[in-house]
Amino acid sequence: MSSWEDNILREPIARSSGAVLSLPVEGTHRHFKTRFLAEDVEGIWMEAPPAGEQQLVEATIAQKAEVAVAFKTQLSKFTFTSTIQIAHPNYATSEGTRIGAILLLYPSEIRSVQLRAHLRVNVPEDHEMAFRVWRMMQRVALLDTPSTHMELAVKVGNISLGGIGLQVLPVRGKSPSLMARDRLRLLLAYREIAILIEGELVYMQTNNDGVVDVGIEFAKGETGVGSEAKLAKLKEIVVAMHRLGNPGQVDAPKPTPTPGH
Repeated sequence: MSSWEDNILREPIARSSGAVLSLPVEGTHRHFKTRFLAEDVEGIWMEAPPAGEQQLVEATIAQKAEVAVAFKTQLSKFTFTSTIQIAHPNYATSEGTRIGAILLLYPSEIRSVQLRAHLRVNVPEDHEMAFRVWRMMQRVALLDTPSTHMELAVKVGNISLGGIGLQVLPVRGKSPSLMARDRLRLLLAYREIAILIEGELVYMQTNNDGVVDVGIEFAKGETGVGSEAKLAKLKEIVVAMHRLGNPGQVDAPKPTPTPGH
């Protein structure tokens, strides 16, 4: 498991986040609500299915059958497969309660799927938008002068009121050092419109050529889309990108929220 995948799991484990556990049953799957409990040297502890499903759990362990786990963040859904090592009927949780629990082997891979919270507009090649991105340390303020070595080489793919999708390019043959939940400083400028906004890395996938596809969620507070002034400018840019990509359409649709996948 990579450092990125390890980092992705640490947050839901620390927060005892909810998840969905899928167990194989006669060619199909049965789904159960579960939650992360703790990590162990041998794997991950999760809440077991209801006591009435004990036989199913025992059969899954005996057959060393593959199970699936799915969990979400605000803009991403993560899934992984594993096997159940043991079942503990009286596991002591960090809250002081005792529940049924199962120990899953650490996954070798975690898959991620970016979820759409707003209308996403593809940015055309001739977008004329100036766009720069810097990594930010946790205690750095958005308005602080960024360090040159923290800037990333990027190519914009799409934009919405909730975030932006782009590619981070290798520099001198090396892929950038990125981790989930990294803070990012983003500068967007289009004609007379300029926005300095904070974002958070919520999705990343490294390609064979070293290019990293990333999804960035804009911050919700005053450093992000919680600022009415920034949101208004962002709307103008999103609409402008839509018009550039759809020159035959007279009135571009307003980028209003749409249901996620």
